[in-house]
Amino acid sequence: MTAKDVTKIISYWLEAAEHDLEVSGSLFRTGKYDYCLFLCHLSLEKLLKALVASAIKDHPPFTHNLLYLAGKANLELSKGQIALLDQINKFNMEARYPEDLKAFYKKANRSYSKKYLEEGKEVWKWLRKKLEM
Repeated sequence: MTAKDVTKIISYWLEAAEHDLEVSGSLFRTGKYDYCLFLCHLSLEKLLKALVASAIKDHPPFTHNLLYLAGKANLELSKGQIALLDQINKFNMEARYPEDLKAFYKKANRSYSKKYLEEGKEVWKWLRKKLEM
């Protein structure tokens, strides 16, 4: 794979991650907290895939697991970052499958969603800086 190909892959994932983070904020502002958190997860997943592509010089693996992707990107995470990504990982599943939706709707209220959206944005910014290095 050429350097140009890798740059295209990274750009694709980065643009998608930026879009999903913006949509996550829009969903929060309109009170769609469940999908706000789902898109928060998705934006982090895509940003991590950009970091993985940068690290391995190839397409990232097909997975939604943020911690697995962070490992593939050779990131050194703090205990707090690991705990946060572990929690955000759950939003991918809880917002996706019918048996989990009802409980997730109740949990994903404004204050809960605000907390994780803000913390997710902070780790997103930290990850984005890693891509620039």
